Amino acid sequence: MFIRSQDATTRKGDNVEIRNYVTSALSDTMSIAAVDLKGPHPKSLNTKSDRAYYILEGTANVEVGSTQAEVRAGDAVYIPKNTHIQSRATSAICSSILRRLIAPTKSTPSLPQDTAGLTLE
Repeated sequence: MFIRSQDATTRKGDNVEIRNYVTSALSDTMSIAAVDLKGPHPKSLNTKSDRAYYILEGTANVEVGSTQAEVRAGDAVYIPKNTHIQSRATSAICSSILRRLIAPTKSTPSLPQDTAGLTLE
């Protein structure tokens, strides 16, 4: 299965735009989104899953729990479930890929096969 950028679900908030590519409509164990941060994003707590961000471009100051760091393109940020995160872009824009891993609540069906016969993971 392929999800084109024009088919992503877009959400906009204060200083952030999130384009959801894989949502609960497709998978009950993971999601993938592209995130553009432009300025500060308030402290939040995700109680549903662990999260991992891979920074594609730009820089940001990020606080995960009580630890702070500046991240830049090529860095990754891991946020365990039930941990606070707060961030602020320090460049004009900080773009990242977000992957959430969710513990399955029901039996997970086998993964589909793409047209080349490779299993998607």
